Amino acid sequence: MSLVRAAHLSACALVAVAAVTLPACSSGEGESELRNGAQYAEAEGFDWPLTVEWVAFECPGANQLVIVTEDGTEYAGNGLAKEAGCADIDPIWRDDPDVAGLKVDIGELIEWGNTSCGY
Repeated sequence: MSLVRAAHLSACALVAVAAVTLPACSSGEGESELRNGAQYAEAEGFDWPLTVEWVAFECPGANQLVIVTEDGTEYAGNGLAKEAGCADIDPIWRDDPDVAGLKVDIGELIEWGNTSCGY
C-alpha cells in the first residue's frame, strides 16, 4: 500500500471516529431558523406545549431531534437526542393545568420537528 493511500485511509478513519464521538447537541448541522412556535401552534390548531415561544430544530442525524430555544439552549426532542447527551426538555415543557404532576401533550411539536428534519 502506498504512503498516500495509507495516509488517506488514516484520515478517513479519523473522520469516522470524530463523527461518531461528537456530541449531537453542539453540531449545529441541519439547524432551522428560529420560529415563533406559539403562533405556529395556533395556526395549526394545537396548544403550544412549551414555556418558551421561539424554537428552532437541529437535525444532527440518526433521527435525533434537538429543540433549540431563543437563548441557544438545546433540548432533546426525542429519546435518541437524549441518549446523545442533549438536555431533558422537562424544564421548558408546560405542566398540565388540569392534572397535577403531568405535562401537556407534546406530540404535535415533535411531529413538527420531525417534519422539519425530514424524518
